[in-house]
Parts: sequence; structure tokens; C-alpha cells
Amino acid sequence: MIIAVAMGRRRKIGVCARILALRVLFASIIAFGAPFLVYAQSDERTEEIADDGQEITGAKTKNKPGFLFAPIPVSEPVLGTGLAVTGLVIYKPRGAGQFASHAGLFGGGTSNGTWAVGALNSMKLRDDSVRVETVIAFAHVNQKYFGIGGNLNPGIDYTQDKFFLKMAPRFRLKGSNWFLGVEYRFENTDTTTDAAIPDDETGAPSPVDGNQRVGGLTAIGAFDSRNNLYSATTGRLFELRVGTFQPWLGSTSSFHNGRLEYRHYLPLRDERLVVAGRAVSEWLDGDDAPFFELPYLGLRGYPRGAVRDDVTLWGEVEARHDLFWRLGVAVFGGAGWTADTYTKMFDGKTRWAGGFGLRYNLRPEDRLKIGMDVAWAVDGEAAIYLRVGEAF
Repeated sequence: MIIAVAMGRRRKIGVCARILALRVLFASIIAFGAPFLVYAQSDERTEEIADDGQEITGAKTKNKPGFLFAPIPVSEPVLGTGLAVTGLVIYKPRGAGQFASHAGLFGGGTSNGTWAVGALNSMKLRDDSVRVETVIAFAHVNQKYFGIGGNLNPGIDYTQDKFFLKMAPRFRLKGSNWFLGVEYRFENTDTTTDAAIPDDETGAPSPVDGNQRVGGLTAIGAFDSRNNLYSATTGRLFELRVGTFQPWLGSTSSFHNGRLEYRHYLPLRDERLVVAGRAVSEWLDGDDAPFFELPYLGLRGYPRGAVRDDVTLWGEVEARHDLFWRLGVAVFGGAGWTADTYTKMFDGKTRWAGGFGLRYNLRPEDRLKIGMDVAWAVDGEAAIYLRVGEAF
């Protein structure tokens, strides 16, 4: 797993040179890294990694522990390029059911000086009726603040040193596809800015030098009928998260946030063509909330965290087509909006982004794929993403 904790400085490299270099890197992954790859992406997908640990090993019912070592190339427009390394132990607690659990260590760094190290544990208990996730990490991140609504260009550099802790049990409701859970998250962050924040930005959450802590509880309700967690071809995912962050939970300020997400997968041509869509909305309520808690557009093509505000709404549609052998292609596009309230959501600028990608089916039996996406924002530059598993 890679904890992608915000934004990094852009490297001054020509787009063509970057694309050529990443094509070579992509070919190298297939040729040399395929036997060692494990699905690993960002912190927001940790639970998906945990849900099917047995698919990674191919050992669906074995009780003996398995061991995996996974070097994973990283390419993300705000972090630059780099490498993450994950070591996992796959195990099955007594009475866990058919799904395996896993624990591991991870670490990595990128070309802008960002690095992260940590550990995770994902347990399945009581015939998979209980799932418990734990993540702990340390990170040093070089980032940019682009202002509210992404209007502060080219951005202000700042650095954060972070300690991150998450514990999240989930409970399946009577053998159904419904889950209820709760998550405790704590972050201790030291921020150093390289320049003063403009006066018109200081009234909103913005970077300030010093220490800030985030501690809170989030209630989670989810319905998940996807047939595969790496590259679903049928099913739906609905998830609602509502959190409160208070001093008595370890936070330096009081605020509330929430996230609502829906995904749908439509198979065509015997599942060789899949049309997938997702819609996401996030909100934050609290004048004293740390700026890095502000929701942001997750559209491919926009730098991570580049367009932030109190509320966001964005969606993507993607068509994925298996061509021949293990190769496939994808085409995607989306739009998003940000505002300080939902009533003003569509008063501002509409952000458009889209692109295409290549896929290689690493494990056809599990549809575990690796790939490269090239994306463009209407008002931005080309961005390149290397990934293991689909974007959603």
C-alpha cells in the first residue's frame, strides 16, 4: 500500500519525454515485476486490498502463512515518480472463513523528496462477518497549496511531517452485502510553508506553520455487490461516511465531514466490454478545520488536491475493453464542481477531464491488472498514472 498524502512539486520535464520514459517503465513492469506485484494504490483503497487477500496469493483455503514481496513503481502528477515496496504475510485466523487476512510493512519515496513508511493489518473473523483494518504510518511530504477552488496558481510550496493511525472494524449484516462500521483516525501534522498565504485566502482553511492534530470517529454504512474488487464487471458499491472530529478524540479543532459514493458496473459483449461509472460528493463543516481536510476533486487529470472547497461533487465514466491475449484499453472522462455550499454548487466553473489507458491482465483468473493512464484537464496539463488495479 502507498499512503498518498497530498500534493508534490511538479518536475520540469517535457510531456513527451515523460511519456516516453513511463512507457519504458511500463514495459519493464510487465517484463520483470509481474511475479511480485501486489495490488497497492492509495489510502482510500486500503479496505479493497484487504477484502480479497486470498486472490493475490491464489491460495483460497490454505491455512499456512504465505509471504509476498512487492516492488511497485509510482507515477502521480503531484508526487513525481518513484518506487514503493510492500512485504506481506498472508494468514488465516481460526474460524475466519474463506477469506484470508494479511499483515505487512510498506515504504516508498518519490522524485520530489516525499517518503512514507508504515505497517498494516487486515483481519477477517467469524466467517468473514467481522473485518478489522489497522494502518500506522509516518510520512514526509513536499506539497503545493493551490488555494480555495484551485485559483492560487502556480501554488505555494509547503512541507508536512505526518504520523497517521487508522483503526476500522466493519460488521456484515446477516450474511448480506450490507456492512456497518466505525473508523477512528488520528493524524499529527507539522506544517512548514515556504511563502506567505495571500490575504484573500487566510479567511478559509489554509496552510499555517506549526502543529495540527486530527482525531475523530467516522460512521460507515456500505452496500457492496461487486463481483471483483480489482476489476469489477458487474455489481454496485454504495458507501456513506459521516465523521466528527473533536478535542476529546485527539483533534486540535472541532469539525465534521462526510462522503457519499456510488459505483455501477455494466457488462457488455460477454464482459469483454465494461462500462463503469462513479459519482462522489464530499463535504466539510467547521471553520477551524485544517486546510488539508478540505475535500478535493479526484478527477484524473487534475493534480491531487489542486481543486478544493467545503463541498465537492464529481463523477467519471469509463469504458474498458479486453482486446486480445492479456491486453486491454480504457477510455474515460468526467466532470466536477466545488463550492462553499451545495446551493452554490453549479454557480462556479465546471471542471472537465478525460483520457485513455492501457491495461495488462496480470492474473486473468482474478482480473488483477496493471496499467498506465494518460489524462488531460481542460484547464491543465497532461498527467500520467501508473496503477495496479483499476481506478475504481
